[in-house]
Amino acid sequence: MAENKSSISKATSYQEIGEFWDSHDLGEVSDKIEEVKFDVDLQTDLVAKSNNFNRDKMTDKDFIIQKQKNRYQILLELWREVGGKEYERTDFLNVCAKFGIEFEEAQEYLSYLEAENLIDATQSGFQVGLSHKGIIEIENSINYPQKNTEHFPSTIIQNFNAAVGAIQSGSHNTSNVNQNFGNSVSDVLNLLSQLRSSLKELPEEQRQEAMELTDFIEGEIVSESPNKTKLKAFLKQFGTFAANTASNVFATAIAKYYGIDS
Repeated sequence: MAENKSSISKATSYQEIGEFWDSHDLGEVSDKIEEVKFDVDLQTDLVAKSNNFNRDKMTDKDFIIQKQKNRYQILLELWREVGGKEYERTDFLNVCAKFGIEFEEAQEYLSYLEAENLIDATQSGFQVGLSHKGIIEIENSINYPQKNTEHFPSTIIQNFNAAVGAIQSGSHNTSNVNQNFGNSVSDVLNLLSQLRSSLKELPEEQRQEAMELTDFIEGEIVSESPNKTKLKAFLKQFGTFAANTASNVFATAIAKYYGIDS
């Protein structure tokens, strides 16, 4: 018999957990809900709160930095989408949409990345693939985040790939981390990307389950109306096997954004 993943829904899979909370609300099970406390210190030093930034309110230097951040973020997500495979195709517009980048701006980034031979966009539509050069650029940036690549300075790379500091371990400790975190869904997706990268710290037997659960969390985040009850259930389940790790710090930061802390 499969082990329950939820003490409330008695579900045996994350899909079943989602289906349970699609048809129930917290009021029905309020007597079974446990308090979950989060201690996360979020500080913001982003000039622009989303990728659709206002050029008129930025200095030339800040404008260039934000452009570089967006280009790198898109290229990194493309690499993740295709599993690091050369010329494997994915939809460029869908990738940009994850970060709140709209059509006109997406075309600009597509032209830049293609001109620099980082992607291949020779097929019709917006189906693109990473070039060999693009894969090397991303993998070098991940392996050596303290070094500049040909196209991106280390300060940009570290914004998405640097290791989390101030992690405490122990069953009674909490973790505090300062994140470059604004107030948009794109910022939450940045956190989710970092959460995915941090899953390698988990034991092998937990890593696949964590990836599956992260997919469900992402599904709610990118939906038109994220279900906070489902998110809380997923994030709480994530914390049961990722407690006191960098992964859980990112998960609690996402919870903080949606106000599902106490």
